[in-house]
Amino acid sequence: GAIEAWFRATAWQWRPRQGRIGEGTDYDPPAWYAEVDPLASLTDNERKELLDLLRVLVGRAPTDGTKRFGDQSRKSVGQFIGMMCNFERTLAEEIAGKRTVSKAQRKALAEANESIKLVLQGLVRAAAPEIRERAEKFDYAAEKQKRPVEASEDEDESPEDEVAEKGKALSKFFLEVTRKFFGKEAASDPLLKLYAMCSQGAPLAGYRDFEELFRIDEKAQTIVHESDFKRRFAEKHGQHSECLARRIARHLWEGGKIEAKQARKRWKSDEDLNRLLEYRTPCPRSQEAELQSLNPELSRKAVVDMARRMNEADGIEPPASDEDWRRKLVGGEQAVEGAGRVLPNPVRIRFAANAIRRAFE
Repeated sequence: GAIEAWFRATAWQWRPRQGRIGEGTDYDPPAWYAEVDPLASLTDNERKELLDLLRVLVGRAPTDGTKRFGDQSRKSVGQFIGMMCNFERTLAEEIAGKRTVSKAQRKALAEANESIKLVLQGLVRAAAPEIRERAEKFDYAAEKQKRPVEASEDEDESPEDEVAEKGKALSKFFLEVTRKFFGKEAASDPLLKLYAMCSQGAPLAGYRDFEELFRIDEKAQTIVHESDFKRRFAEKHGQHSECLARRIARHLWEGGKIEAKQARKRWKSDEDLNRLLEYRTPCPRSQEAELQSLNPELSRKAVVDMARRMNEADGIEPPASDEDWRRKLVGGEQAVEGAGRVLPNPVRIRFAANAIRRAFE
């Protein structure tokens, strides 16, 4: 219908800003917005790189087995970094600050330390003799004691800041150990540097719905969501979760080099990333149809009722009847599916209602 065509062409101009609608820069959605899976049109290597970026952003280990650091891959080196990180998170933190350590805790700590050594020896068994010899003597706990994390001298520093500072120091330590055994390229790899932040928390771990949004199906090599999450997300946000997550992922890829993303400091407060969660550009028809089945509340009557209430709140004289509203605001079921979703967030409601209203003023 007319509204659907208008919305597809101009929806990017209308963006929620601090509780009101503001007219942003005119922007044509990329051609891949018409694709059910925008990740499928990337090359195999591009998709592998992107999927590993999504994994490390939410604290999961990279899985790309391509050999790029001699005979090592991001997957193998990531396994080693992950074990060091797990040592810090689960064992070292458990006994930190305790004056006495139980026999069971000492045993668990020793076993974890030995596991790190055994994994390392397995990874470097084909390396140069001096590296193999270094791995045989490697003791993670002892190595770490040579580089103790200094307590902050800032009395005003919050506990969260103190944890973050300790995490940064540990990340540097993980990368130094990585460089010692796997070389400079491995230690400077942007995705492994992001993954080394694991002890202080991955950039998007625990933030909004990103851990579930970036759920990757290893066989399909794309983002695939469980039915229960799809339904919960549709009911809460009025959006098709896979459509939204795949578009966000593609935007992350198109936005520049991975090196630049690794250097980004404040992922959770990034305006562009958060804004992508708010856009209401319609998904391809098959996903919009599925969204309707996931959230039956997205109905024509609900859209009309919400538009009328929002316009009355703005002091706009409403048409005489509901039927007049229907003729004025909606041009077909597909337009309602794509543009007029009833959402619990007032900003999003106003966005949908105003966008439709402005099209016919």
